[in-house]
Amino acid sequence: MASSEVDFSTHFVVIAFRGVQPTINTGFRITQVVRRGDTIALYAQPGRLPIVQPDEVSFPYHAIKVPKAEAQGQVFTFTLHFGRFKEAVASSRHFIP
Repeated sequence: MASSEVDFSTHFVVIAFRGVQPTINTGFRITQVVRRGDTIALYAQPGRLPIVQPDEVSFPYHAIKVPKAEAQGQVFTFTLHFGRFKEAVASSRHFIP
């Protein structure tokens, strides 16, 4: 997604990272975004099965644009739920300008 594709007056961008992975093809996709009060939950699913390459590393991420709607000017806790995990694997609080 190029920044020219985002109207920041009406949308914000969420980027989720998996960190350094010792494999290739370890991508993932955010498949669902759910807002409950002051929490925005991101649900992600893994891509293809990883191929282990000991001398290779990857830095998988996925970026999505989300409508600001009624979120503008508020602070939210973003949680990331990955694959089969129902509990959040990461969380962070951010202000939506």
